[in-house]
Amino acid sequence: LSIYLLLQHAFIVFMSHTPSSTSDAISLSKMGPFAYIGLYSPKLRYILPLIYAGAIVAPFAAGIIYFVTAVKTFQSLASNGYLPKWIGSVNKRQSPIFSILVNFICASLIFMFFQGWDTLAEITTIFFCVSYAVGPINLFSLRRSLPNLHRPFRLPFAKMWCLVAFYGCSLAIYWCGFKIVENAGIIVIAGIIVFLIYILFRRDKSIKDMEFKSSIWFFVYYIGIFII
Repeated sequence: LSIYLLLQHAFIVFMSHTPSSTSDAISLSKMGPFAYIGLYSPKLRYILPLIYAGAIVAPFAAGIIYFVTAVKTFQSLASNGYLPKWIGSVNKRQSPIFSILVNFICASLIFMFFQGWDTLAEITTIFFCVSYAVGPINLFSLRRSLPNLHRPFRLPFAKMWCLVAFYGCSLAIYWCGFKIVENAGIIVIAGIIVFLIYILFRRDKSIKDMEFKSSIWFFVYYIGIFII
């Protein structure tokens, strides 16, 4: 966070001492603002390799983290009964090969239908905000259902922070724009369809253990965001 704040501060200071024509060129350039500054500023040209190296290394590292997270998520969903058991199985080297294949197929479909880095970044932001919005709901629910449970750390003014966090996540989703929310909704609907197909054809036809009623609020919430 400190690095990003310093970068933004440096950019703002540079723009405050830059003619308006250069500012317009930076805003219209597809190179990115920092790359444009490094290329056309003689004193800062030495940082251009660092900028491009960071533009490659940082997304690559983030991609590895997201990849492992998605694979482990598929594996956990399979172990909890939300997906077929074979998806969570591992090979001789204890690698969840089927989870990796499923993740690759899902990622390829997303790249096929939502081309462009900007769109993918905004859709990812929406899903992050949705996942973060679950946090305050869980905190509020646990405070009501288990008020006397021993907690090593007890957040003061929990109700207020739950409201602020949930409201902030909702605003972040709203600010992404209707088109991005619509695209994210398509992914959510596709996931729900796949899940219902699995429920329909699995051996255990009951969905009582799925706690479906506990997730109704999410559909109401997302539909409300979509309408607004």
